[in-house]
Amino acid sequence: MVYNNVENALAPYLDGYAPAVNLAVAVAKQYGLPSLLADKSGLLDYKIQTFAAVLDKLSIDRDQWTILRMLGVESSLPLDAVAVMAGVTREQCVGFLRQLIDLNLVLPDGNNFTIAAPIKAAVYSVAGRITEADYTQLAQHLKQSYWDDKERIPSLDIVTATIHAVMRSQVGRCSEHPRQGSKQEMA
Repeated sequence: MVYNNVENALAPYLDGYAPAVNLAVAVAKQYGLPSLLADKSGLLDYKIQTFAAVLDKLSIDRDQWTILRMLGVESSLPLDAVAVMAGVTREQCVGFLRQLIDLNLVLPDGNNFTIAAPIKAAVYSVAGRITEADYTQLAQHLKQSYWDDKERIPSLDIVTATIHAVMRSQVGRCSEHPRQGSKQEMA
């Protein structure tokens, strides 16, 4: 039973990345398991350093970095949402996603796309986090593409992405974004 608790405590830091697992085992052997469980920052730092060096060597353009940064904050998004959030056409987005998939940085997840878990923190380290201004732009793109048309019902992924963008943006009021109108209109 202790092993389940250890697995649960370490899993978010390992992301299935074998070298990180090896490092965890080595640290536990050398300093003891309680030491590893008390300070897991070394595992995260190891992944960031390892993947940041790899990301720096890859030819990733600005739009691809935008896609990586966006997928880093959303668990999984459909193609159209990735294109809207990145501010590129659907066709451009397909090309960018294919290249990122070929590099094993993005993974197809059914009809959606997700960032490869071990590189998420390294993406932020190399390309920076999404700023409040980025979230504002995202919220505006999502609003125009999914919420302005009252006949179109967005998927749950789009609803979640919109909520994240609006809550982290410079938008003054949430009522400025998703479906404008009274409760009577929605009934």
